[in-house]
Amino acid sequence: MDSDDTSLSTRAVRALARFVAKDEAVLEDLRDLCVEIEEEGVNEKEKALVKVIAGTAFAREGEVEEALETLGAGTNTENLDAYVLTLSRSSPHS
Repeated sequence: MDSDDTSLSTRAVRALARFVAKDEAVLEDLRDLCVEIEEEGVNEKEKALVKVIAGTAFAREGEVEEALETLGAGTNTENLDAYVLTLSRSSPHS
């Protein structure tokens, strides 16, 4: 991934661009960014942007549960489970 002097949200946008370009390593980079945003001192806007970008990439790759966990961080587990169940029932593949 890029150097530490680049903002997390900028790194996430670059990672999404690499994902769209079919860079296979990008999902791991996005997972790493999701860990980094939990560090002290990261502002809420940047956290939200990284989560949305990572969640988008995970969902596009078919990692729906991981996308929901990423986007649902901070929500209670019952709500997240209900949302996953709703999504799985509305999926055209069910």
